[in-house]
Amino acid sequence: MAKNKDNTLIIVLVIGFLAALVIFDVGGIQSKLGMGVDNGEDKVDPTECGQLGITMTVGPMQEKWNPSTSMSSKGARVYVNDVDRGVFADKATLSVNYADKIDIYYGENETAGSAGYYTAHSSFNVPCTAAFSSADQDEKEKLVAQEAGTTLGFKLFCEDDGLLNAAGTTEDIDSGDVISMDFSIKPTFEDGWSPACPGVVVLAGNSSAFDELVIAGWKKVSVPNQHTLDSSEHKAWAYEVPIISLPASGAYNPIEGSLTVDSKVASLGSTSQFDLNVTFYDCDYYRDTNTGVMKMGVEDDSGSDVGGDNIHRAVFFT
Repeated sequence: MAKNKDNTLIIVLVIGFLAALVIFDVGGIQSKLGMGVDNGEDKVDPTECGQLGITMTVGPMQEKWNPSTSMSSKGARVYVNDVDRGVFADKATLSVNYADKIDIYYGENETAGSAGYYTAHSSFNVPCTAAFSSADQDEKEKLVAQEAGTTLGFKLFCEDDGLLNAAGTTEDIDSGDVISMDFSIKPTFEDGWSPACPGVVVLAGNSSAFDELVIAGWKKVSVPNQHTLDSSEHKAWAYEVPIISLPASGAYNPIEGSLTVDSKVASLGSTSQFDLNVTFYDCDYYRDTNTGVMKMGVEDDSGSDVGGDNIHRAVFFT
């Protein structure tokens, strides 16, 4: 009988010991039993790969649709685990580690307002290999040349006869009229305009002639700080331009819209006072001068232009 009591005591002690392990060392017990522990983190041990000091080549960059174009003067800003490592030349190398988080902004050394390329963002984790090229991770190294044209192919059509609005083909508008005029925009073949983020178009006209200028279906936004009115009598309305998708062949189809003109008076001092001024501001990446963080916009944190030359002051007659 005493022996049975001893066995019972041993069993109770073992159960108690296991219970204590479960309470105070859950992770250890589960690990020993081959069970996963979900602690809400996704940690990667760089030594698991067996490669330390992995060599990453930046790019090589290409011009989209024209891969033979030299990109030797272009650079890319590289962030490793959210730390800015600076701008690297095309095909430059740097040492990284397995699973590092990489953010590359190709073409970020482009001068704002100059004819060049739009910045493109690539984000990935370093693969387990001795060396690799960032261009192998996606196709963001293929940079889009900024629109070379000076009008973005902007065309405005008169409501009266559907003809293209131009000097000698104008629109008759009476006081109090509300009319709609079709328009279209179309980037140049194998160029691009604001491919990563929405641009802004500013419509400006004499405040005595127009109550409002509205682009149907386009989001109304603030007039960029950099915009300057041609006259103190002018008022401006700004709208967000939808992103123009990049075509596979480089040939664009026209983007169409409708401009509603709400007129105020039928007679002013001169016909030029009825002119509509149209200016397009493209959007691109820029580096915030205060935080060092990459952002998007039609102007940077100081109100200066980003991207290519602004398109494009076009005057249309009403």
